[in-house]
Amino acid sequence: MGRPLFSTLQPTFICVGLVLALFLSACANPNHRRDQEARSGNSTAIYEKALAAKADGDCTQAITGLERIAAFGRGFEIAQYHLGDCYLRLAAIGEPDQKNALEIKAANWLIKSAQSNNVDAQLALIPLYLNGTAVAQNPIEAGRWFLLFERNPALHTFSAATLDPTVKDRLYAMLTEEDWLTARALVQKWAPVIQEAQLPDRGHGSGIDDSGADKAGGQRGQRRPNATA
Repeated sequence: MGRPLFSTLQPTFICVGLVLALFLSACANPNHRRDQEARSGNSTAIYEKALAAKADGDCTQAITGLERIAAFGRGFEIAQYHLGDCYLRLAAIGEPDQKNALEIKAANWLIKSAQSNNVDAQLALIPLYLNGTAVAQNPIEAGRWFLLFERNPALHTFSAATLDPTVKDRLYAMLTEEDWLTARALVQKWAPVIQEAQLPDRGHGSGIDDSGADKAGGQRGQRRPNATA
């Protein structure tokens, strides 16, 4: 007498059930899938994971992925902004002996991004130059970045960024009419910097050396950044 049909098909049902369960688990947990892709070197997954960490307030974790993506240069200016912003956040809550080094890293990345016309980075530079944070205090330079920020087409299309009213009041209080004329003249001469594109190297990591220096941009060590390029 033959075996019942159900008994014969039972192993098949079990296998199909296991596969379906794994599939549904992956679909229900996109973070797990993203983590797996990030570990495999998927640049998009690395970037998404870094942004998610930043959104959760974990800039320490976010920086690892952002450094890798920001080093790609042209086309990744927004990652450079997020990296600089993360360094500023860590400087604000970190140990006093690390504050200056973190602020300098932040300024380097923000300047690189702002020079390539990223509107959020341009906004971030205004208080840095007003306060002399990691850069020489220069109200005219702050005014220049304010004017560039205000005229950036991305401000009205891709970004809802606004300047803190307190910072704006200080800016207008510190700059004379002559200062504004100088800032406007600098804006007229300004053109965005086209960064070198560094294609992702899947076999050799991020393109950033152990000191955190950006090989694509040539900024190394803890030098004060220069925004006059």
